[in-house]
Amino acid sequence: MWNTPTKSALTKIPRLYETEGIEAKDKLIHLHFFVGGSDWYIAEYDGEKKTGLLEVECDEYWDVRKAMDVRLIRECQGWKNPLVGEGWI
Repeated sequence: MWNTPTKSALTKIPRLYETEGIEAKDKLIHLHFFVGGSDWYIAEYDGEKKTGLLEVECDEYWDVRKAMDVRLIRECQGWKNPLVGEGWI
């Protein structure tokens, strides 16, 4: 993995199922990983370090934001952008 998240960043991510009571639009997206044309957004984490075969990159410039504020998530979910033209991502 490139730009591996720090332990500090990982400890701030809710554990699995901790955000079940939060509406999907309002869940905080803590990390963004990508490779090629694929993107992964992290709202929860099981707390275990994983090793795998796929080399992905962690977006080192990512700022935590609500799922509704992430353009790709919003478009895939069919959520309308209430602030079109106001600099949304």
